Amino acid sequence: MTFTYETVNILLLLVPGFISTRILDTIIHRKEQEISATLFEALTFSFAIYALADSFIEWKPIFQATKQGELTKYDFSTDGNLIIIITILTIIVPTTIGAILHHDLILKLFRVLHITDKTSRDTTWQDVFVEQKRFVVIHLKDGRRIYGWPMYYSNDPIEGFIYLFQPAWIADHGKYIECGTHGMLIQLENIDFIEFMKEESETKGS
Repeated sequence: MTFTYETVNILLLLVPGFISTRILDTIIHRKEQEISATLFEALTFSFAIYALADSFIEWKPIFQATKQGELTKYDFSTDGNLIIIITILTIIVPTTIGAILHHDLILKLFRVLHITDKTSRDTTWQDVFVEQKRFVVIHLKDGRRIYGWPMYYSNDPIEGFIYLFQPAWIADHGKYIECGTHGMLIQLENIDFIEFMKEESETKGS
């Protein structure tokens, strides 16, 4: 495949966008995107980063390919301030967007306005574990029950691991039997269903 220097310039311009996309992927869990969607997202990120950078400093490409006869020359900007600003924005922009999506801030407002019922997260599994920070009782398929705090949980419900902090088995008569361990890792395939317990303030108000 032969790349023209114009194509190379476009790809170099998208570098901050591709980095931002990777940062966003580390912050939130989302479905795998097609290449075209990833390119569009990188383009959008790059545009936002360059537009913001232009408000602080006269913007010019950090990476640039120029044609000199039959040769293509690759230049890297020596403008330290520009490089610092682009680098900071490449981190801040996707981090901010990731936080907004993780905490469901925009769609939460839209739900209040009755515009939509959707959340910004991929699954109900994520919605529940992010929003409901409380102790749980896990009912296993073999009939046993275990109580604890879900310290860690899988982002993907298909994987479905839950790490219970300070777990305790619940006997038939309702007595809690401490396991004496820091935690217990439980896989979804062993779980029948999960109860999310009321807090003390909620119990008093009922």
